[in-house]
Amino acid sequence: MNLTIQLQEQLNNLKLRTKLSACDDGHFPAQYAFIRGGERQMRTEFAATNQQYSIVLYERTDKYKHEICFARGIFNSLERLAIVIDLWVDRLKDANEISDQFQELELYKSFSFKNPDPAIDKAWEKVKNMQFNDTEYWKKPEWQARYSEMLNAAKHYGVFKNLYPFTSHYALRFSKDESIRKVWNLFLNIEPSWHTNEKAFRVSYGEKDVEVFDDINDALDFFATKMEEIVPLRYQ
Repeated sequence: MNLTIQLQEQLNNLKLRTKLSACDDGHFPAQYAFIRGGERQMRTEFAATNQQYSIVLYERTDKYKHEICFARGIFNSLERLAIVIDLWVDRLKDANEISDQFQELELYKSFSFKNPDPAIDKAWEKVKNMQFNDTEYWKKPEWQARYSEMLNAAKHYGVFKNLYPFTSHYALRFSKDESIRKVWNLFLNIEPSWHTNEKAFRVSYGEKDVEVFDDINDALDFFATKMEEIVPLRYQ
């Protein structure tokens, strides 16, 4: 069962103009489908079964320099999935307008509060949006909830007010400058635990040094203490 071929056939049957992309070697992927090129793009793949489809709707331009995800969702109908893709990619409909017609979609929501520094606030939004831009989000709802809790608490935390957040394999780190050149070493980071039977948050501060916490504020306090102890490095 080839998702790209099935989905393209559905688009064609509906007389929609959207054309799915092929891989670099020219073949159409079986387990997922995507649009490459242009500002409006999307990725979709099979979800829990081969009759369920997970999708993210996003934009990518030289202006943004990274993907900005506007919506994601799980669909049980290939026809409804095809219509959503066409509305987003070809007809350039607003994500809010599409979600009004398709309740399967979840819209991206910004933080409820802003950092006074626009550049730092933008960095926070990038981190939050990168978490949201995930076709496998449905597999790990507990981890997703922990991640959102961590980001909200960290953005409120006074010690980080003048620092630029970024992630490395989902682990949250900080830089003293916008270009992310003056940073703490790779091992110093905070992240949610992946397993529900573990304490909720992990702070790494050495190659094999890790502390775990149930309370995010305790985890951030410990993380901030280690940031005071460890001198950040400047990378060229």
